[in-house]
Amino acid sequence: MIKNFTPNDVLKNQSGELPTEESEHLNASISESPDLETFVDAIKQLEKQVPTLLSGPSDRPLKNIMDYVKKNIKDK
Repeated sequence: MIKNFTPNDVLKNQSGELPTEESEHLNASISESPDLETFVDAIKQLEKQVPTLLSGPSDRPLKNIMDYVKKNIKDK
């Protein structure tokens, strides 16, 4: 039986949710499906960009938290 894989299957494979055998079949069939190949390429590009899109917390909230902790430690 031939299974038609979907972009959802690709995402499951990326997150490790597909069984090993199914993952192997998916990886083999990606090169045969231009749509899935394009989707995989887009995911790889997004994975590269994610670290540049994420930022750490600003200094003010961290300072407020630390001030709160220091105050509560002194009060006890």
